[in-house]
Amino acid sequence: MSELLVLNFDMQSSPTIDIKPPTNTDESSGWGFAWYPNDDNSASLMKDSTLQADDTLSSHVSRLRNFRSTVFMCKTKCAARHYTMHDVQPFSWSYAGKDWLFAHNGNLDKTELKNIHTDDLPFLTPLGTTDSEILFCYLLSKIHASGAKKLHEIDGNQLLEWLAELEPLGAMDIALSDHSSLLIYHGINSSKDILLTRILPPHSPSLLMESNSLTLRLDNHKDEYSSCFIACSEILSNTQQTPMLPGQLVFVRRGALVWQGENIPTATNNLPPSFSRNEGS
Repeated sequence: MSELLVLNFDMQSSPTIDIKPPTNTDESSGWGFAWYPNDDNSASLMKDSTLQADDTLSSHVSRLRNFRSTVFMCKTKCAARHYTMHDVQPFSWSYAGKDWLFAHNGNLDKTELKNIHTDDLPFLTPLGTTDSEILFCYLLSKIHASGAKKLHEIDGNQLLEWLAELEPLGAMDIALSDHSSLLIYHGINSSKDILLTRILPPHSPSLLMESNSLTLRLDNHKDEYSSCFIACSEILSNTQQTPMLPGQLVFVRRGALVWQGENIPTATNNLPPSFSRNEGS
């Protein structure tokens, strides 16, 4: 099962992220990482379909001079043996004058998804073969048909309706960003949690947040007074995380939650309390 990590800051920041190599040789490996260098509208992506024991993400990004952004998106354990680099997430797509980033955890019925995604616009033709990229193109086609050019121009309840139509096809946790805004959705049929937390300044450079697949530090001295909103599919140590509700959609901007809504699962009315902003230290 792949893992998802999404970061949104209120100012340009440069976190340290190390991805742990798999301990089981039969486990899917690989990683993908995306951000907006210097907070521009153009995104950068780094991907590797395999992960070696001496290969860390920080060893790659430490050589970059422009590893500062307000949005970061990371997928680990995200490449099956038959995947090509086209299939490794996150995905990037240029639309309305900026690069949009997308990541998906879960599995959808690809045949049914293709039947739903009937938009024949050439610029929305998937490059790879995964259900995740078809889902990305489908959502962009809905956004294009709505006339919106930015994520915040789309009504959240309208997005919930689009996502509700896809729920019968399987499981989907998604992250979508147009650089200025970030959308996170936790599907009703998802088998894993999506955990949310917010880190408020000042935070110690020695703060280590660790999961089974990665480590995260906000250790750049320039970022001591930045706020950070984190969505992760794993438990992170040294943080207070709140699980998203099944069917919940949140909008995040500049390190803070700005809107939330949900598709209520029909199977149960016994839902946990709504997400309230947590503050880590």
